[in-house]
Amino acid sequence: MNVAENHNDHEAIQAAAKEALCYGLIKRIAARKFDNKKIHASEATHSDNPFYCPECYSDAFIRKCKDKQDHFAHHARQSPILRNTESALHLQCKQDILSGLNANFPNGNWALERTLEADKVNGFSKVVPDISGRINGRGIIIEVQKSAISIDRIIKRTLEYKKRGGYILWIIPLREELGTENFRPRLFEKFLHQMYYGRIYYWVNGNGTKLFPVHFSPSYCWIEERSWYDAEDMEHKEVGGYWKRYRTVRRPEYGRLIDIAEVADFKIEDAKAWEHKNQLLSIPSRKIYHDTLKKWWNDLPPNANEIAPEELLDDYFDSE
Repeated sequence: MNVAENHNDHEAIQAAAKEALCYGLIKRIAARKFDNKKIHASEATHSDNPFYCPECYSDAFIRKCKDKQDHFAHHARQSPILRNTESALHLQCKQDILSGLNANFPNGNWALERTLEADKVNGFSKVVPDISGRINGRGIIIEVQKSAISIDRIIKRTLEYKKRGGYILWIIPLREELGTENFRPRLFEKFLHQMYYGRIYYWVNGNGTKLFPVHFSPSYCWIEERSWYDAEDMEHKEVGGYWKRYRTVRRPEYGRLIDIAEVADFKIEDAKAWEHKNQLLSIPSRKIYHDTLKKWWNDLPPNANEIAPEELLDDYFDSE
């Protein structure tokens, strides 16, 4: 393999790590589940499966390649956001919500993709919100985000609507229900989760104006116990036999279904800025339209007494 190919491999592995929100596999080393032994991708075989990432503890798998270096990759499901080819479902989501808002708030002057022109005098940039209108005289903006989006774009749009006095609700349409199994939220989902005080809003076809509010709760994995005699050190050694918190994988915890078109389910708020030691997740002051639910989750697992105290300290939002 020449230098250029090796560089391309490195960039591809770095890109995969950024997408997985964990850099624990970039050195091409993972741990085997059956004995917790770390192994390099060049020495691993498919018979060594299953593997896990020694950094975030999520499942990993080996990729044996002909035209590039063998390497490991994270294996964890993600939310079933819409594909680029699913524009019809994206439009259906917007139309369902628009129809419900028009029915419940007929004087709201609701519109789909209304162009708000730039205004240099007031410092406004041109924006085209997915849905816009008024509830009780307050401007409401709904952004239906069908695909991954950069945090910079979320912040830019949110601040632009704030300048115009609009309260924003970001929702994510899914092509099917998220389910209850562990998953790895994308970076923009983590940001929106923070933006709305520990919950994110998913829409599924058939629910009209109703949304699933979801909290990202911690999830844990059991590290199998392994013991052996180390001939070099001439001593018996043991590892494993304990619970570890996944660093990038979360368990979805649902609140009750909420309805955008019901005044009792949502409220407006002028939210203060929130600084985070991970600057990517720092939230600016903003105007938001969010649910009225009380906290429904408990981030402590049922077997908390079996887990080391340091593993219960959730630093999930400290990392990218």
